[in-house]
Amino acid sequence: MPFLRSLCTRLLPAGLLPDRRGAVALMAAIATPVLLGAVAVGVEVGNWSAVQLSTQRVADMTALAAGQSFASGATIQQAANAGANIAELNGATGAQSRFWNATTNVLSDGSITVAYVTGVHSSSDPAFQATVRTSVPLIVARLVSTATSQTLTAQATGEVQSIQAWG
Repeated sequence: MPFLRSLCTRLLPAGLLPDRRGAVALMAAIATPVLLGAVAVGVEVGNWSAVQLSTQRVADMTALAAGQSFASGATIQQAANAGANIAELNGATGAQSRFWNATTNVLSDGSITVAYVTGVHSSSDPAFQATVRTSVPLIVARLVSTATSQTLTAQATGEVQSIQAWG
């Protein structure tokens, strides 16, 4: 309390010092914006976490759909397109047209990228790596940053394995 008394002595006129209600009002006036700011930042970071989880879920589904399509007999390009379709059906935003690079086996569709890669479990297994990007608008963070949005990225790999690989 000595710190509070010295703070009040400096900030308040001498006539208000004996009145403790003035000190409480001053503390409330100082603490309220700080607490509201902390709550607002907490809500914004919580929103980022929720969007990141959703984006990761979409990336997982995209990689699995591409792998499943390829395992069912589709070509690499058809499988990548199937994965991108699933991503768009689940909320990822694609571009007006998709770009297929036959040299690198990569499909680009705005915020969705599906690449044909080697397997994680076995390098001889085919796999698809999906990358999904989502832009989240900044609300409270705009007060301390010039950016208007934050880009969140999720990545997943779906590997096509033979039945014997599980033995």
